[in-house]
Formats: sequence, C-alpha cells, structure tokens
Amino acid sequence: MGPIAVPGRIYLPPGYASSGNRRYPLLILLHGAAATDEQWADLGIAPAADTLICAHRIPPLLIALPDGGKEVPPEIDHYVVATLLAWLDATYRVRPDATHRSIGGISRGGAAALRIGAAHPELFASVGAHSPAVNRSVADLSLGLATLRGGVFIDVGKSDGLAPTVVAFSHTLVNASVRNELHIWAGRHDRPYWRAHVDAYLRFYSDSWARPNKSQS
Repeated sequence: MGPIAVPGRIYLPPGYASSGNRRYPLLILLHGAAATDEQWADLGIAPAADTLICAHRIPPLLIALPDGGKEVPPEIDHYVVATLLAWLDATYRVRPDATHRSIGGISRGGAAALRIGAAHPELFASVGAHSPAVNRSVADLSLGLATLRGGVFIDVGKSDGLAPTVVAFSHTLVNASVRNELHIWAGRHDRPYWRAHVDAYLRFYSDSWARPNKSQS
C-alpha cells in the first residue's frame, strides 16, 4: 500500500500486477477528523485484507484511502464523486458497476460516507458508518440509503460518547425502511476499537456485493 496521485493511499490485492485484464471491486474508506489517510493504514487495513483474501473469506479488492484533511469538510463529498472515482476508474482495473463498489468511514468520515451514499445510491452498493458523527435527523438521507442494494452497516463502542446518538440514528433508519445492521461492541471512540473490527468491516462490504437486488429478495 502506498501513496496515490491524488492525496491518499491505495491498497492493491495480492496478484494484482499479474492478473491481466481482471477487474476488482472497489472500497473507499474515509478517515475521521484530526486524522489523515494514515489512520486506516495504522488500523491494519492492508494486512487484514491480505489475510482475508488469502483465506478466501473475501474476494480480492482495491481499497482507496483518500486524505480528506484534518476537518473532513463537506467538500469531501464532491471530491469523492467528481474527482476520486473518475481517477480510480481511469488508473486502476476497478469494476465500473455500483454493485461492486462501497464507501465507508470513521467518525466524521462515517457521516460523510452516509451523505455520499444517500446522495448517490446509483454509485454504491453499500455504506459503512463506523462510530459515525451523525445527528438524529435522517430526513435528507433515508430516501437514498433505502435504495442501496447492500444496505448500511453501523457500529459504535458501548463507551463511546456518540453511542446514544448513533443508536437512535440506526433506529430511525429502520423506521424509515432503510436496511441497516447495528453493532454495539465494547470500546471507545478510538483506534483500538476500530482496529479490533477491521475484519468485520471488510466482511460486510464484500458480503454486500453478493446480495441480490431488493426486488429479488
């Protein structure tokens, strides 16, 4: 995993260089506030992906880790959709269809992932919000999120100060007919918590690509 031409890093799966014209699913992961693209690298996303791929528990995939800046401003939404996706499609052998593309994030990055997925459900199969810095309102999110074929994954630590709001947010999504799975695990709003669940995150994203359309379920 190394730097990419646009700010951030990209993970390439084992065998990518020798795989000919094979195209791969794409996962975009956003970091939290006061962090950089280094956050996901520090959480062990690359070795976790290597291990799961080699054990045939997830398919080989590309993971893009853009650097959203210390504040992860709202402008990250436009950057991901208008700049990053086009650059990845032109530079790497990623699958161009939404059924094999997901976005997720930590804390403020998780809130951004929810906004991006809700605004552009035609571009993503699923969204992951890991300890997301959200409020209770989903009026501007529920319609788009409800159409995601792979649903929404939400998790938060029991001792995280955001836990009550995150749980309420998930319940409101359910009431708005948005398919989402909520996980409340031991831990706080910190890297040890997220590091402990990187495998679960990767399994969710890969599982979501295999889910049938809701009209078929």
